[in-house]
Amino acid sequence: MTNKWVMLAFLCAIFVVYTIDRALLGLLAKPIMADLGISKEKFSLLSAAVFWTYALIVPFAGYAGDRFNRARIIGLAAVAWSLTAIGAGFAGGFSALFALAAVSLVVPQTFYGPSAYALMADEHKSTQTTALALHQGAMYTGMLTSGALVAVILGCFGSWRWVYFIFGGATVLVGLAFTAVYWRNAAMAATSKKKSISDGMKAFFGNPAALCAGSGYVALIFSANACMSWAPTFIAEKFSMDVGAVGKGVMLGPNLAAMVTVLCAGVITDYFVRKGPRFRLGRQ
Repeated sequence: MTNKWVMLAFLCAIFVVYTIDRALLGLLAKPIMADLGISKEKFSLLSAAVFWTYALIVPFAGYAGDRFNRARIIGLAAVAWSLTAIGAGFAGGFSALFALAAVSLVVPQTFYGPSAYALMADEHKSTQTTALALHQGAMYTGMLTSGALVAVILGCFGSWRWVYFIFGGATVLVGLAFTAVYWRNAAMAATSKKKSISDGMKAFFGNPAALCAGSGYVALIFSANACMSWAPTFIAEKFSMDVGAVGKGVMLGPNLAAMVTVLCAGVITDYFVRKGPRFRLGRQ
């Protein structure tokens, strides 16, 4: 069996490119609107479609993660969204961009999360919070580097389309590498005890702790994605800055602080949970 930390490193690598691919729409809003002649009001529909697609698909993604081999779901999802990201670079208008970057790209990305988190929980029994914190740190790494990398690509190639081509290609490589290593790993198959979507809904909505944690996560995601979607465009227009410089500035400070905090919280939580299991809920 492959070492659980190697598996986590693979997941973190996938999550880095996942985060960058997800951030591209917000980072590239200004050049995309200028190139395709899309108004701000119309462009806002793209951001809304991303989150509506995620909300509609995620229950089915959780169901799939409980019934099928999670490692295969993760690998196939990464390859699928990378190909869609490459396709988004060819979009010639609003409709194509809507279908590719706001819907088709998000569907396979949605299947990544439930399987990845379940996989980490299964593999990391005594280091669960540390593993989740490192994985969350990978998200902040993606957000920290996304602005700088977009700036470099725009400086070299000049077109927002190349950003999608390059990051889509990088995701293909990571997804194929993960699939090659873990495709036959039976330890990463789903649980043999099959559950329905309604069973999952009952388990979540019938658990007060889950509802509290879920409510807090809604607030976190609301603020984080609002910043990711519109802050780069707002700052670029208000201070007459180029997209690359804005991406680096907006993404650096908040995400660096968040990454340091979440890594420290993961290690501290695992330490105290070994002394008293109730600490995990108390920390919330």
